[in-house]
Amino acid sequence: MYVDNNGEYSNNLLEPYTTKDGSYALLDSYRDANYDGPFHSQFLVITTSNSSYNLNEGSIGLGKVEVDCFTIGWE
Repeated sequence: MYVDNNGEYSNNLLEPYTTKDGSYALLDSYRDANYDGPFHSQFLVITTSNSSYNLNEGSIGLGKVEVDCFTIGWE
């Protein structure tokens, strides 16, 4: 259990590392309230997708996990 930025208790330990797109990043420049630059940088990013299936097409997806060491982009 930890206290989030709003001073409320939470049981989700990954919540402080969650990004706007639902992935997780150890460092995200957009989470820094003082950052107002044109670049978006992230360090140690983990993106997941859920499993899926389509019986009409006969396809089954087990999901995936992607890990990026460092990402940066102009936004």
